[in-house]
Amino acid sequence: KFGLFGFRNELLTGVEYDSTDTLRTNLIRGPNNTSFNIYNPVYGTLPASTNISAPDSDQTERIKTASVFVQDSLHLTDQFIVVGGVRYQSYEQFAGKGRPFKTNTDAEGSKAIPRIGAVYKIRPDVSLYVDYSQSFKPNSNIASFIGSQPPEQGRSYEAGVKVETINGITATAAFFDIVKSNVLYSEGINGTTYTRTAGRVGSRGFEFDIAGRLSDHWSVIGAYSYIDAVVLEDP
Repeated sequence: KFGLFGFRNELLTGVEYDSTDTLRTNLIRGPNNTSFNIYNPVYGTLPASTNISAPDSDQTERIKTASVFVQDSLHLTDQFIVVGGVRYQSYEQFAGKGRPFKTNTDAEGSKAIPRIGAVYKIRPDVSLYVDYSQSFKPNSNIASFIGSQPPEQGRSYEAGVKVETINGITATAAFFDIVKSNVLYSEGINGTTYTRTAGRVGSRGFEFDIAGRLSDHWSVIGAYSYIDAVVLEDP
């Protein structure tokens, strides 16, 4: 926290690093059996499967993501706060499967992701806020053929009100509008599941949540969301 040109600032900065390494060795496939009724199942009657599927074994995926970010909350007045920040994120991704092993994803990418918002305190316990942000992440689906698909990207608008009562009950009501591109979906071709990316998908709606402590022995939490989701573009 520091002062600059007569304004109070709250600066947040940091770095993040995440590394995941997934390996599934022997994948066992049983033969097709049409005598098993999924609507009235009787368990324990089918023989154990020992057949290892070579094309589906040794499923491998490695994802490394690194980020650096900075954000400042600028207090223009005691009631009005402006928030701005940016995150620079990069990733490396490798995936494949099969015996012999076949690489199907070898990709990398990076992007600067902005965020901006504002808060207005009507009272110390009631605040209005608006927020705009973007998202960026590599697509991942180890069990299916992926190929080097582009990363999922999105943008989000949100506006709402936050309330905190004197006895510690907090509540938030918000409207939101989210659009994402390159969202994964699956399709079957000749018995093989392939993963593709949709052009653009959207969701908008309203959500309300409340949480807090009622007494020394009771706490409450509840939430309601109304979401209207739609595919906006698809190849």
